[in-house]
Amino acid sequence: MGRQPDSSDPPSKKVVVLGGGLAGLATARSALELGYDVTLVEKRPFLGGRAYSFYDPQAEGEVDNGQHVFLGCCTYYRDLLRALGSEDQAFLQKSLRTDVFLNGKKGVLSSTPLLGPLHLMPSFIRYPHIGPKDKLLTVYCLIRAKLTDRAKDADALDQETFYDWLKRHHQSERASANLWNLIILPALNDDVRHVSADMALMVLQVGLLGKPPDSAIGMARIGLTSLTGEPARRFIEERDGKLVLGRAVRSLVMTDGLVSGVELSDGQLVEGDFYVSALPYGEIARILPDDLADDPFFAGIAGLSSSPIVGVHIWYDRPIMDQEFVAFLESPVQWVFNRTRIQGADSTNGQYVCISVSGA
Repeated sequence: MGRQPDSSDPPSKKVVVLGGGLAGLATARSALELGYDVTLVEKRPFLGGRAYSFYDPQAEGEVDNGQHVFLGCCTYYRDLLRALGSEDQAFLQKSLRTDVFLNGKKGVLSSTPLLGPLHLMPSFIRYPHIGPKDKLLTVYCLIRAKLTDRAKDADALDQETFYDWLKRHHQSERASANLWNLIILPALNDDVRHVSADMALMVLQVGLLGKPPDSAIGMARIGLTSLTGEPARRFIEERDGKLVLGRAVRSLVMTDGLVSGVELSDGQLVEGDFYVSALPYGEIARILPDDLADDPFFAGIAGLSSSPIVGVHIWYDRPIMDQEFVAFLESPVQWVFNRTRIQGADSTNGQYVCISVSGA
């Protein structure tokens, strides 16, 4: 919002970033490295947005608000961790491997790096939770996904659900449920019947059909606040950035059609030369002036809805699993993460697991 900065702007220009989640932190980091004077506003007293943790006295440690996962292809996120000095506190597989259980029977999805973009095909062919015909059609579907020009067909793909796209490419109900939804549901937090074909194909093209390391699964070894929130605070403050925490944005102040300031919940006015909003879509709708809220560009916000994720944390008095994580089909339990092993802790006297249910 406001005028866009360019390389000719003097570094003394002030950038106001609204929201202290990952997007806001990445924006603040980039602006500071470019030499701008940065003020970041966050309504909560800590940074990290939904990627946060809290101290639990019974667990005697940090507990994340839910299990957060990234892939090798999440290069911007990994670069942010690197800049914050916390990349070594995150775990990333060398190559994709996950056990998938259906009624007690185990299948494995894994990468064969020597095959390049087709590195998942051997795994799909051996996958026991779909039939022989489905396996052949799955290979066909992967090829079609790889060859789809999303830029050319963006509008049509955005209007089509991924489920309908799969049906057009001869995927059975069993393949949709036991393979494609296993991938898309946790990635996009909704069922293949609801997500757009464009977004689902983006997941496949970038995460699974690119370079083999792109599909590797990663996660934090420590609490999310320790991984990103506190390092980001230090990064910003050490570069003379300003943090305004514990105060929400009440409204945008407009002058001659441009943003000229941000009014906070305590009445404070924060002014800058440029304003970047990294607020959730619902917050954007709340702070916009009426005439802007009715503008076609912003009016679509009213039609957006959210999809929840449920995280269940359980501490057992004995080890119950060896893997770092496993997936389940036809079960209310989707993914189970062995937090004890991921954190490198001793499981002799018990084990801490986190169950993650997307699109709940």
